[in-house]
Amino acid sequence: SARAFNTASLDDFKIGNDILNQHFDGIIDEVRLYSRALSIEEINDLPGFSNAIANPNELKTEYRIDGGPWTVAESNGSLTGDFNAASVTQDSLTGSSLELKITMNTIDQIFTADNIKVSGYGNYDSLNSIYSFTKAGLYTIDLTASNVCGSDLHQDTVTVQGAPIVTIDPIIDTCETKNLFPTATIDTCFGIMSGYSWTFPGSAADETSNLEIPNMIYYDSVGVFKTYIDVTNNCGSDQDSLVFEIHDNPVIDLAPIDSVCFGLNTVLSPTITEGSPNYVYSWSSNAFISNTSSSSPTITTFSDENVYLEVTDANNCMAFDTIFVDILDLPTVDAGAGQSVCPEDTAFLIGSISGAIPPYTFMWDLATLSDITVLNPYYDMNGTETFTLTATDSFGCINSNSVTVTERISPFVDAGQDTALCDQPIAVDFNGSPNGGTWVGNKIDNAGLFLPNGIVQDTAIYQFTDGLGCYNEDTLLIDVQATVLANAGIDFEKCISESQVNLKGTPSGGYWDHA
Repeated sequence: SARAFNTASLDDFKIGNDILNQHFDGIIDEVRLYSRALSIEEINDLPGFSNAIANPNELKTEYRIDGGPWTVAESNGSLTGDFNAASVTQDSLTGSSLELKITMNTIDQIFTADNIKVSGYGNYDSLNSIYSFTKAGLYTIDLTASNVCGSDLHQDTVTVQGAPIVTIDPIIDTCETKNLFPTATIDTCFGIMSGYSWTFPGSAADETSNLEIPNMIYYDSVGVFKTYIDVTNNCGSDQDSLVFEIHDNPVIDLAPIDSVCFGLNTVLSPTITEGSPNYVYSWSSNAFISNTSSSSPTITTFSDENVYLEVTDANNCMAFDTIFVDILDLPTVDAGAGQSVCPEDTAFLIGSISGAIPPYTFMWDLATLSDITVLNPYYDMNGTETFTLTATDSFGCINSNSVTVTERISPFVDAGQDTALCDQPIAVDFNGSPNGGTWVGNKIDNAGLFLPNGIVQDTAIYQFTDGLGCYNEDTLLIDVQATVLANAGIDFEKCISESQVNLKGTPSGGYWDHA
């Protein structure tokens, strides 16, 4: 059945015929199990019968420490008769609580004795007792003296010292350089410490220290380093060492870029060396960055800006770099003011270029101009056109500007219907439309008064200029024909009594009229 004991400590635990050797407390060093033959009555009193073992006359011992998993002991005894001949041992156990489970198979039945819990060890002895301590610690020894009148308890404390145990505390890997503040965990094992010896090979000054906690140790190079410590007390010494690494930082080669013309993009493509791939990129700037985690982002900005790059490698080592993006002004291009020109006229363009970095190259876009390689070409009106002047400065920045020359609509001019006149010295007045124009011709004055003079086809031109200065004209054809003289005959008298009078005029074909 489960048992709990709370007395002193030894490193040898025994279960068997000796009723005094049943107690355990502290570090478990050895477990030794002794068995004996059980009577039928004892067997019948055991709980927990099970078919755990197939082979007859077999003993199986399992143990667990501090509630951990059950573990089969290193060796199992084979029973051939008297149970006293079998023993199972397990050495070098460490813990504060030991549980045992023993399974035995006799010829006719199987029984299991389990959950034997041991938490103390003691050895009741005579007045004079000798204890052997194999582990450092602080021990309390109880002595109880008893007689027929009662008992008395005396307690004493024993300090057992041992050699120290040292462990260098973890050292984190760093990048490029390291400021090391070394510490160590030291178990003095109740001894009196007498010495500390640190060595730091590979540090900037190959430093050493005799302090328990050394001052800061500086490493100025990359590589794998090992730190050593040796500690000593009155019982002995212990040593420990620890390896750590200083990684190199990545190196960024962000080659300077040439200036960028206003309105254009630029792609940044740094070269990363050293460090440990893969690299993580992080870009930042007031400029627009197409992808802040890309290795080759596109940068867009309309003013001078710094662009910052942070690169982190697989060891979390980092590097930084900055590049200045210089935005150049574009040349200022002026194709001149827009014009509205009459169809019969010529438009003269006035282009100009300034700013940016002279000298410039330039060109007009349409060959309908007199010369596309001069700033001030002319255009003989042939409909409305838009002309673009493109200029490139000496860096290569390009800008352009356009001008539209609009062709006006000519005024509508009408000189009237062509006509025929008789060659008589009688002036005829012609009126053109719209009013305000001028007549031009051999036999017509500016006001439009025409005087026939000879049989001929004359031409009169009506010219008109509107308020915008646009001109138009129309032509009037005047056919001057020979005059035909009408002869009504000689005057005569007739009696009123005559009802009809025949009149004969020449030439024939005319018509008569009366007043």
